[in-house]
Amino acid sequence: MCRIIRYLSNIIQNISIMKTTMGSIREIGENIKNSPLFTGLVAFDVPLAERTTMRVGGSAALLVEPESPQAAALAVAHAHEAELPMYVLGGGSNLIFSDNGFHGMILSTARLNSIKLEPANCKSYQCGPKLATSTQSNKACPVLVTCGAGATIQAITEHCIKNGITSFSHFSGLPGTAGGAAYMNARCYETNASDIIHSITYIDLDKITKNGLNNIENLLQVYHNKLQDWSYKHSPFMDMHTIIVQVQFSCECVQPSVLQGAPLAPETHTAIKAQYDHFVQDRVAKGHFRFPSSGSVFKNNRSFGKPSGQLIDEAGLKGIMHGGAQIAPWHGNFIINTGTASASDIKTLVEQTRLSVKAQTGFLLECEIIFV
Repeated sequence: MCRIIRYLSNIIQNISIMKTTMGSIREIGENIKNSPLFTGLVAFDVPLAERTTMRVGGSAALLVEPESPQAAALAVAHAHEAELPMYVLGGGSNLIFSDNGFHGMILSTARLNSIKLEPANCKSYQCGPKLATSTQSNKACPVLVTCGAGATIQAITEHCIKNGITSFSHFSGLPGTAGGAAYMNARCYETNASDIIHSITYIDLDKITKNGLNNIENLLQVYHNKLQDWSYKHSPFMDMHTIIVQVQFSCECVQPSVLQGAPLAPETHTAIKAQYDHFVQDRVAKGHFRFPSSGSVFKNNRSFGKPSGQLIDEAGLKGIMHGGAQIAPWHGNFIINTGTASASDIKTLVEQTRLSVKAQTGFLLECEIIFV
């Protein structure tokens, strides 16, 4: 009987703590929402599964979607001041949230989705306001494509096609966002995100002090790309205490007059669209979109000599299942949600795969997707 009483007492105590914490989270959310400096969405108990490409996970106690870098910095400062756990959510393409959800603040970049173009170092092509002759219009002109961290890769590629922008085509069809691609240093068809990144605006979390709400503008910093800072599917931001809010890509415009508002020539539009569509169709052929997934589960290790998908295939693991999670029968480096998968199913299948490949090859696969 004493054990039962102690057990019930512990349950009551835990419920009391949870109610207190939830009350605090709601208060933090209301403070963010009511700040005159904040624009965007504040919501409570938000399902996360529908915000990830794998379609699994519980709910976020608090979800904040700021509409500007300043509003994002404000929300981050509020969470920091309250010592509230926080996680940044972009397109959710490389992310598996726990079935228990996230008991803190999810900062969604979904509304940081602006995309704009501007000429960059175009003097040699006489781009910009003084573009004059038609003979110059067939020369590629360097441009900067400035994207909010939450701008989807699909929206960016559509913008590029419409405006005659090349250099971004290898990323066509990639799920996710500009911020996620930069953070993960996404690699598609032998091109790294870092190859075309010009600069990144970020919130410097180390600059948040006890009076963080009084120095919001100072939290925003700009990083100018240095290729030596990057490596295969690794960015310097993985080693920094920061949140990416804007990414600027260096690209080329094949019809510079577009920068002055001229329509893209129909034949140019057709050619560029075909270039982008090629990579989308290749992804379709490889089965990227047949079921909910998070794309490649494991990083490739070049020094080992074989892609991770091949190692998994040779280990006879394609098609195996745990619960509703399955290693795709057509690609060893995809885990798919067949309809009823949980985050726990996926995590178990990932660990089973790693152990099986290690037992057969001695090589331990490195996971690319992130479990939260």
